Amino acid sequence: MKKLLFLLLTTPIILLGQFGNGDGITTDAQVGIVMEEVPIEGTPFMNPTYKLGETIVNGKSKTQALMRYNAYYDYIELLDENNTPRKLLRRKSIQAFFEGKTYKILDYAEAGKIREAYFNPFNKGEIKLLFRPKKIFIQAEKPDNGYDTYDPPIYKDISSYYILMGEAPATKTRLGKRQLLKHLTKNTAQVKKFISNEKLNLKKEADVIELIDYYNSLLPRSLDSGAQS
Repeated sequence: MKKLLFLLLTTPIILLGQFGNGDGITTDAQVGIVMEEVPIEGTPFMNPTYKLGETIVNGKSKTQALMRYNAYYDYIELLDENNTPRKLLRRKSIQAFFEGKTYKILDYAEAGKIREAYFNPFNKGEIKLLFRPKKIFIQAEKPDNGYDTYDPPIYKDISSYYILMGEAPATKTRLGKRQLLKHLTKNTAQVKKFISNEKLNLKKEADVIELIDYYNSLLPRSLDSGAQS
């Protein structure tokens, strides 16, 4: 496993500490930790088990490390050579790849504002289907009386799909023919024929990816030739 260089955050001074070969792409992961008075159901991580992955900086592989994604705080956690948790810096130039998925910072539109978050792109081309892994924390609810059921605190998965069109911010969508055709507005007759001929179920992720790949193949080369994953 390659060694890493970590950027250690202190308050109010930022110190640069070197560990290994000088990649400078991680920070201390001990941020946002809260005291828990009662057991919490679930986990803030999409998968609490660390998986071997790699960081990619400006399109080039830089390091290998054990990783997992915190879907509540929206950061990627890595273990350094001392098995200390570190946070991957949130930069558009820095990606992570593990469990067969790319984690990439992208813009998205929400409530009239442009925000940033980690997404998993599913395909290449002008139009991309994205998955946004996301969890929220729901506080425990006290029963009104001794006969009511106690609802424990829980990390709830509210992950969702987005469509990315060119360089525009991604927009939230649901899987389904009606929703997707609102985004795929060119070559409508060919697209509908393809859906019918291939018997696509557009509530299934794999079928949606197949449709978007076909849609991208119909676009002028000038549009999708320079698109990146």
